[in-house]
Amino acid sequence: MFSVMSSVSPTKLSPSADCVAPSLWDQLAQKMNPSTCLQGSLELLEEESLESAMESILPDLSSSAIRKQKKAIQRLYDLTNQKNRHKRVDLVQKFRIHSTCLLKLIKAPEHARMGCLILNNLSIPHENKSILLQSNLLLKELYTILEELKPETYLACLILRNLSCEQQHHDRLINFSIGKTLLPLLENMFLTFGPLVMHQDEEKTLSRSSLRSSFLTRSSSSEINVASKRMKSAEFQALTYSAQLLEQLTQTHAGLVAKHVRLIECLLELIQHLVATTKLHDWTQGSLGDACLVTILQLAQDRRGCRVLREDLYAPMYLMGLVGKGGIHDTRASWVQCYLEGL
Repeated sequence: MFSVMSSVSPTKLSPSADCVAPSLWDQLAQKMNPSTCLQGSLELLEEESLESAMESILPDLSSSAIRKQKKAIQRLYDLTNQKNRHKRVDLVQKFRIHSTCLLKLIKAPEHARMGCLILNNLSIPHENKSILLQSNLLLKELYTILEELKPETYLACLILRNLSCEQQHHDRLINFSIGKTLLPLLENMFLTFGPLVMHQDEEKTLSRSSLRSSFLTRSSSSEINVASKRMKSAEFQALTYSAQLLEQLTQTHAGLVAKHVRLIECLLELIQHLVATTKLHDWTQGSLGDACLVTILQLAQDRRGCRVLREDLYAPMYLMGLVGKGGIHDTRASWVQCYLEGL
């Protein structure tokens, strides 16, 4: 015990005429106080600077040692998580990782998921959105994920949803093309994933599908249990984030969205399906049902969208399950009907 205590520097006291010198036991007690003993150690636990962290992370990302590479990827993700959210802007604006190492991660199948998770965090700050959207290569990778319906599709939809939160970026999102623009890609995704979510015989649907999903849960139990499992699937999440994206885009480009009749029909079918399988109190803001309904309402306020909903699809038929139920969803369904009847 004494050898440990001897390594602790004694506390310096300023002598005072009015102050009695502490006794030997008081001095020993002060030396044994943890806050005093650890004062020097705590000063060494300062947070590592972003510059220092990136100096070690960037070389390791290109390392041929798999363990070192995975550790670097995890460290990079940790730098963008909620605890370190204040570092997200510098990682994009100063280190430009979205156009260098992050782009390589997204392109690599074995690292694509982590790359998308990191990019999702970086796409949240207002300051980063316009910079990320300026990267043709980054948008190309995200749109390619959508086109090929890769397992990371739901993350690509989430990232695009984040980037669409500001209306000045809608033109860029809608007009950028990889041979196909965003709306046809979303239409294809809805037409592919929609039946997987809505189909009652899930096993038969899966046997006909060649899609690779790491989250789709197969179940042949009760209808409620099946609906609950589907809500956790990657396909369901992709539909939810895409519906939120469409909710944003129809605020400024409802006329363009209205050209994709099969996409709108799928939104209506999802609403009808969710009314039958999901309690309305679960239709919270941002849920799949809520986002689909708000999108339909915004289309109903557009001249072309209103004509498609009324003449091509007869939308009121799909919304009957909401009318008379009370609440905001009943109100929105009634507004849709009012807009259609006023055409």
